[in-house]
Amino acid sequence: MNSYKLTNINIGRTIIYLILLFFAFLYLAPLYVMFTTSLKDIEEIRSGNLMALPLDPTFYAWKKAWSSACTGSECKGLAPYFWNSVRIVFPAVIISTIVGAFNGYSLAKWKFKGSEFLFGALLFGCFIPFQVILLPMAKLLGMLGLANTVTGLVLVHVIYGVAFTTLFFRNYYVGIPTELVQAAKLDGAGFFAIFRHIFIPLSTPIFVVTIIWQFTQIWNDFLFGVVVFVLLAIIMLVIAIAIRLSSKGPVLYWSDRVGQNNKIFKMPKFRSMLIDTPAVATHLLDNPDTYLSPIGSFCVVLV
Repeated sequence: MNSYKLTNINIGRTIIYLILLFFAFLYLAPLYVMFTTSLKDIEEIRSGNLMALPLDPTFYAWKKAWSSACTGSECKGLAPYFWNSVRIVFPAVIISTIVGAFNGYSLAKWKFKGSEFLFGALLFGCFIPFQVILLPMAKLLGMLGLANTVTGLVLVHVIYGVAFTTLFFRNYYVGIPTELVQAAKLDGAGFFAIFRHIFIPLSTPIFVVTIIWQFTQIWNDFLFGVVVFVLLAIIMLVIAIAIRLSSKGPVLYWSDRVGQNNKIFKMPKFRSMLIDTPAVATHLLDNPDTYLSPIGSFCVVLV
């Protein structure tokens, strides 16, 4: 009987592993194709099998993309934009994760009057769409003198990410027995000592989850980056790639607030920014052959 059960368990595990391997193959196949194709020259790509290994591997495409590929009017490669992303992502991830950890720890184990309301207010931040805060964000960054700066975009991602990181850590710390905190208090440990000696050693899984979440969200961000940055020299990698892949260049959407007939137009040398109507009017005087398209009482330059 025992051997029969063991056989069934082994068969079940084998089936599960085969299913997991199949889905892992489906997930990794595009990465494999992307990498192997990047090592082929153009003739081999056109004539060869998509899944075949490169016959004569070359890193020319990697070298060109890194150092000399053109993005808009600049031909400096993707290296500067990669480092811009690094300068933005790492501080934003570290700060938002640490703040979220302290928030979650406080809300889970150091209850105070209004703590549940505060947690609910933070939780509400998870449901605010990015588009809703674009105009207030742009005005506030301008007032603080942080528009078009790396510090400004880091601040935006930290503030927007704290709601998520607090949620993650608070829900994780709720599962840690409160008796550990009470025992530590009896031994004379304070707020920071308990967090350092008890909670941090138990927090490796949630730190990993939070860092992966924040890193992915910030690295792949397009909307905040394209609104905050005006200068092409300091845009993030994801925006540079979008401009590189775009065959039409940046596009301006605008409304004159009185509902006139407007159309979409291309502005190849325009930078990513929020612009008011007078700025658009000035551009039209200098470029009478362009035409416009309405989306509201402001405009955003996108690709």
